[in-house]
Amino acid sequence: MEEEAEVLGQQVSRITPQNQLMVKETYAEYETLLSPFEKEVSVLLFQGLRPDQIADRLGYDVTKIQNALLRCKQKLSRQLYEHR
Repeated sequence: MEEEAEVLGQQVSRITPQNQLMVKETYAEYETLLSPFEKEVSVLLFQGLRPDQIADRLGYDVTKIQNALLRCKQKLSRQLYEHR
C-alpha cells in the first residue's frame, strides 16, 4: 500500500502547470458538450456515487443513468483525443 502511494505521489508531482491548464480547458470544453441531464449525472459520478445511487437520487432507472454515463464517456474520449 505504501509503495502504491509513493508511485502515485511521484506521478502527481510530474504534472506540470501547463498540463494542469490543458486538463482544465479540456474538461471545461467537455462540459459544454453535455446535456443538462448528462452533466448532472457526471457531477454525481465525480462526487463518488455509483450509478445505482445516482439513479436512486435522481429517481430514474439505473439503465437510463448507465446510458447517460456511456454518452459522457464517449464525449470525453472524443474531447481528449481531439487535443492530442
